[in-house]
Amino acid sequence: QTAYREASFVARELGIDANARAARAAAVASAASAQLAEAETAAALTSLAAAAAARRVAEAAAAQNSLAAAVRGAIEAEAAATACAAAASTAAARAASTATARAAALRAPPAGAR
Repeated sequence: QTAYREASFVARELGIDANARAARAAAVASAASAQLAEAETAAALTSLAAAAAARRVAEAAAAQNSLAAAVRGAIEAEAAATACAAAASTAAARAASTATARAAALRAPPAGAR
């Protein structure tokens, strides 16, 4: 009878110890699960931030391309304006030369007159 009571007591103690260990293991598993959820959330936020950064880089590249196109357009417009100014200057010089020649011809006495 005594041996049975002692065995029963030991079995209860061992059962209580096993239950406590199981409860501790469940708590550790729960904490690990919570940490995993936090890590997954952090990874998702990091992915969103990376996507936003990539979008900003693409927008900056597009703006840079637009700026480069505007600079090219300004350079081309300046070159065209320079060419127009040169052509106008040449035309003005020719017109002045022609006018000077005509004026000289009008002032000269007619051929054979004297």
